[in-house]
Amino acid sequence: MFVKKPAVLSLIASLVLSTPVLTVTLILMGAPLTTHLPHTLLCAAHMSLLAGLPLFYTHGVDAGAWRAIAGLKKSVDEVFAGSMGALLGAWVGAIPVPLDW
Repeated sequence: MFVKKPAVLSLIASLVLSTPVLTVTLILMGAPLTTHLPHTLLCAAHMSLLAGLPLFYTHGVDAGAWRAIAGLKKSVDEVFAGSMGALLGAWVGAIPVPLDW
């Protein structure tokens, strides 16, 4: 079976590098640390696949590109806008959760 190497490397980089960062970010934003840690890890892995994988696939591991992305100095293209949309959508989607009582 033919598998593209950049796609597999991007998948591995996304899961290994983005998931811990997003897990810490989710915990700092209010996710429970002691009771639902597996759920938080799965949410971070899902978000890293939605937001991180396309970025790793298009930009690779170039430090200059990632500094521009982190500093929001990167020009907005389809990949960057899609990743920001996924992260912003997850954050906005959590707003009505406290109202579900």
